[in-house]
Amino acid sequence: MGAAFYAHGVIRTRFFDEFLTRAVAGKCRQVVLLAAGLDTRAFRLTWPKPVRLYEIDLPDVLAFKHEVLTRSGASPRCERTVVPADLRADWPARLEKAGFSADQPAAWLTEGLMLYLTASQAASLLCAVSRLSAPVSRLSFEHAPMAANDLLVQARHRQGRRFRRCADLRRSRALPANAGRPRDAASAPPRTLR
Repeated sequence: MGAAFYAHGVIRTRFFDEFLTRAVAGKCRQVVLLAAGLDTRAFRLTWPKPVRLYEIDLPDVLAFKHEVLTRSGASPRCERTVVPADLRADWPARLEKAGFSADQPAAWLTEGLMLYLTASQAASLLCAVSRLSAPVSRLSFEHAPMAANDLLVQARHRQGRRFRRCADLRRSRALPANAGRPRDAASAPPRTLR
């Protein structure tokens, strides 16, 4: 089991690295890591200028990370902004206060997060990302395929109005019709949602 877990982590990391690399090679100059944890992409990937990377996580997690990075002498390879916030609270306001612009395209990454959210929490998070996303923005996350159908059913029943509000918002911001819309896990190829 340990070897399989390790291989999954390596493949997942490379997949998300490539997602972000492609996004910033395009039009995204803002990168947002939701529940960033101990992620070191700001320090280990080569970023074109001017890319600004936002790391959002709980204050204690970010403080520990800062301590470890400072002791190791690590230097970010892009403009890095730490945003201490709880994703269950008003994190969008803190992100915008830190300099994020909802009018500019962004690449969003929620690595290792969605698996632990309830349908309601996932819907709330994705709606907030949708509200903050300009056209050409991208989002990548992982999900548990076996639980995906149950999650969709719950989300549609419990959050129907919220999804409709997101759809109305998506139309008003001229996002692609399928932006932020869940796909059928059984028929979806293993790729990044756009």
